[in-house]
Amino acid sequence: MKAILLIIFILIWIRMLTAPPGVNIPVLLQRAPLNNNEAIWQAICDIESHQNILAYCIDVNGKPSVGIGQIQYSRVREFNQQTSKNYTHNDMFDPVKAREVFDHYAAKSNNEEHIIRCWNGGEPNGIKKKSTIKYWNKVKSRL
Repeated sequence: MKAILLIIFILIWIRMLTAPPGVNIPVLLQRAPLNNNEAIWQAICDIESHQNILAYCIDVNGKPSVGIGQIQYSRVREFNQQTSKNYTHNDMFDPVKAREVFDHYAAKSNNEEHIIRCWNGGEPNGIKKKSTIKYWNKVKSRL
């Protein structure tokens, strides 16, 4: 008899610990929401420069890419035209300015794939280039 009463007590106690019907309980261990620009930026910087703010390389197109985000001169020039800023290519060694350039382009889309592929392949057609699919998959694996 004591065992039955104990089981009934435990079941009532467990029922009291659950949420009432119709109440949604947030799940804490979910993937970050889409368009998490901070996570995208960190993944890009890992891939492009291993987080090295002084990184410099001659890219596949024969042009220099610099800084933590490996930004090319053409992107800086386009950014300056669109924002009326006057950044130089050497300014992209400054991680704050490099992030500002990234944020400018990321703000044009609310889709992770579009942001990443256009960062790699240029605006507005980066998303259309098959060559950016591998880059998208590489960055996506780090998100």
